Amino acid sequence: MEYPKFQFSLFDGDGQYVVRSEDETEFKQLVAKVRLAVSAHHPEPVKPEPTYEKVETDKPSIPYMHEGDTCIVCHKGTMTKTVKTNKKGEKYNALICDQPNCKGYAYISKY
Repeated sequence: MEYPKFQFSLFDGDGQYVVRSEDETEFKQLVAKVRLAVSAHHPEPVKPEPTYEKVETDKPSIPYMHEGDTCIVCHKGTMTKTVKTNKKGEKYNALICDQPNCKGYAYISKY
């Protein structure tokens, strides 16, 4: 038994569509007709646009402060200027609390 050179099969909810042909041009035309017919009976569902909500976290945002301000974490120490390194390895100026066990830090205010 010899099979046609070009074959195409498409399933939908109603059954199966099969296209077989030896001629490439005819085959492409028939496949296009089948796809058009299936899409007319079963249009693609409209996908809703994704929505994004801001998630509230327990972690406070990093404040902007001036050098010498009182630490907002321990309320005892003062903020002193230091150089920190971010994850990319870039250095930047920041403020940290001068108390030994305090983890208070802030960005340097521009104003």
